[in-house]
Amino acid sequence: MTNGKPAPDCWLTCMDRAAIQPAQALVIEDALSGIESALAAGLECIVVNNPELITLPEYAGTLADLLLAERA
Repeated sequence: MTNGKPAPDCWLTCMDRAAIQPAQALVIEDALSGIESALAAGLECIVVNNPELITLPEYAGTLADLLLAERA
C-alpha cells in the first residue's frame, strides 16, 4: 500500500484480498481521514465514538448506541 488515509488504498487492498465488492462491505470509523478514505473507495461508512463529527450524516453515536439499536 502506497498511500495512507485519506487515500482509499487501504480499503481497496482489503477488498481485493477479501475478494469482495464495495456493496459487500461496511466501514466503521471514528476519524475524518478514515471517513474520507472509505467514501473515496466507494464504501458505506458509519461514524462512531467521535462527538466532533456529530454533524456528519454518517454519525451513528457510539458503538454502544449501535448495539442498543440492534436489540430494539
